[in-house]
Amino acid sequence: MFYAGNHVRGQFHHSSFLSGADNVCGGERVVWNGSLKLLTAKTGHYHADADHFAKAINLLAQRGIDPASYPVLVWDTWSNDTDPVFPCPSAKAFLDNSGKYGTWGSNSSVSQQSWTIFSAD
Repeated sequence: MFYAGNHVRGQFHHSSFLSGADNVCGGERVVWNGSLKLLTAKTGHYHADADHFAKAINLLAQRGIDPASYPVLVWDTWSNDTDPVFPCPSAKAFLDNSGKYGTWGSNSSVSQQSWTIFSAD
């Protein structure tokens, strides 16, 4: 299941969907005219790592959203840079280059629409 809602600081966050219960991944997404334009694992609550983010991307692929069709906001794991990689690689490039990229918070000091994927698996 994929939950999405607008973040309202102090009132509603992506962790609100499941009251902080376990999930596959959390983060932000940008959708424009029905198309996924950007996906991130930016979450201060769930601390999604690269493996969690890959699971989320694969779940979207199983539902027909091609990983080559949208970019992801990630960090270079081999760099001490606190800025994300630009231009953003596609979700497919993220999956194909395991270990090269990290997620928000995995190696950065960086503290729209939030999302949470829940899976009973």
